[in-house]
Formats: sequence, C-alpha cells, structure tokens
Amino acid sequence: MHTAFIDTIRGFTRTEKDAPKPARCFRSKVWLDHAQLLSGLPWHEFADRYIYRNRARSGLADKWRTEKCLPTLLSAQQLERHLPGTLPVFQSPLFTLLENRPFTAKELRKLLAPYREPRGSLNVWRFPDDEDLRARRHWVPTLHEKDTSSLVSRGDIWGFITSLWSTRMSEAEGEPDYHLVASMDVYRAAPAALKEPWLAPHADKLVSLLEIIRFRVLSTYILFDIDLNIIKRQAADPKHEPLRECRPRDPITHRFIDVEDPILPAATYPR
Repeated sequence: MHTAFIDTIRGFTRTEKDAPKPARCFRSKVWLDHAQLLSGLPWHEFADRYIYRNRARSGLADKWRTEKCLPTLLSAQQLERHLPGTLPVFQSPLFTLLENRPFTAKELRKLLAPYREPRGSLNVWRFPDDEDLRARRHWVPTLHEKDTSSLVSRGDIWGFITSLWSTRMSEAEGEPDYHLVASMDVYRAAPAALKEPWLAPHADKLVSLLEIIRFRVLSTYILFDIDLNIIKRQAADPKHEPLRECRPRDPITHRFIDVEDPILPAATYPR
C-alpha cells in the first residue's frame, strides 16, 4: 500500500480517525434527501412516517440531518422495509471510495468484487445496467480494469464509480501515471453520474470531495484543473453523449462532434 503524504502528516497530528467523516456525512445527506424525495412528503411528515413510524419523536431524524450523528446500516435497512429503493443509495460503493484515507489493493478489489466476472485469463466488469446499455447499443466492453476511457463512454453511474475506483487503486499501488489519467476521467464521467436523481442535487459537494481525493497525489493535483461549469452543464443536458460513435457528425467534416472537456491545463502564476 502506498502512503500518501497527507496520511503521514495525520499520523503526527493524530487526526487520521476523522478523515473519512466528510464522505460518511455526504452519504447520510444524499440518502436522506433521496428518501424524502421518494416519499413525496415534507421533511417533518417524512420523518414521522418513515423514521419515527408514528412513535414518539426522539429527535434522531434531525440529528441525522444536522450530522450530529450518522445513520447506521441497520437504520438504512429498517427504512428500506418501509420505503423500498433507499438502501441501494446508502450502500453505494461511491461513498467508501470518497473517504479520505489510504486503501489497500486487496480492500479495493473486495469492494467491487460483486461487479467483476472472470472470463478465462480476463476479469471483466459486469454492472447491473449492462443489459439496458446493450439494448440501447450503448454498452462498451472494458477488459482492463484501468481502461477508464471506456468507462467514461458508458455514460452511467457505474462508469463514474469505477473510474474513481481506478484512481484509488492507482494510488494504493503507487502508479502516478495511471492515477493522473484515471483522475481526469473521473471528472469526464461525472456528468453522467450527476444525471442520477439521488446524486444530481449534490454536484458541488461531490466535486469538493473528489478534489480532496485528487490532492492525495500531489502530481495529479498540480497537473490539471477542472471546469465545474462544464460538468454541471453536461449533467443538465439530456443530449450530452460521452460515447463518440453515438454523437452526430459534423456536416462539413463528417467527423463525430466532440464534447467539451472539463479538464483544463493547470494554471501557473508568476511570483
């Protein structure tokens, strides 16, 4: 496992235990907001019906909402029984990958093991929406686990999550070149992820957490900038198409039309 400089500093300041908390708070907020959206109820009615379930109000819902305490997996499982469709958000591997802490390669492989399928000498990705992508002729094979360009072309939440996984894996294995490429593709895949109703309202916080992860490898952090406005514009555009072969062609050149790249050259300033 590669040790990032920020983890070494935390070892001296004894703050490493608090490092994952922002990502866990983010999970709590996204999960709660999505659950309330599914319920179609104002906050207090939602809390009464689905968290307190018509029992005495304990204040737990507001503590979750203000991050004074965080919901557990058991709490999420209980809510799922009364409001189906909420647990998958709570259990998304995205939130673990956003934790600002070191990972081992073994830990990362275990995290996405349910989405890997051995085929001979290959280990290919297999995600829940693959059949839908095939039906729409939008499925892109990814035979190398760090082929993040193909993951971006999927145009779905799984391409984004797995690009982030590749970034964390490159960090864990001390591969700065792979880390740089994968990190750039995370931002290119972000618009497709932000089309998900449960993630769409949280673009600013998501990107701020991604920036913290990018900072863990200083060479990656200083070699490019991002344009958040492009990411938001593409996320809001129903015609945004990350798969090159599915884009319209330029009437003059007959080349597939390019999309805006949210990756910018790193800005340098004279002293």
